[in-house]
Amino acid sequence: TGPLNDSISTLRATLAQTNIRLALIDRPEDVNIRHFASGGFFSFWERMRKILFAKSTISVHQQLSLKLPQ
Repeated sequence: TGPLNDSISTLRATLAQTNIRLALIDRPEDVNIRHFASGGFFSFWERMRKILFAKSTISVHQQLSLKLPQ
């Protein structure tokens, strides 16, 4: 979503005219938290903050089910 997403189809078409294929790559950690991003940055941050700073014995890694690079 956002301004970049609005221009991707135009960019893809322009690149295709020169036989360049645009490939978008999502990091696994982005895919896993994308569902929190449904109403702008501040609502996303509030949702993430609750998870990241929750007082719990479960690690942030386990809460988000992310496979972060070692």
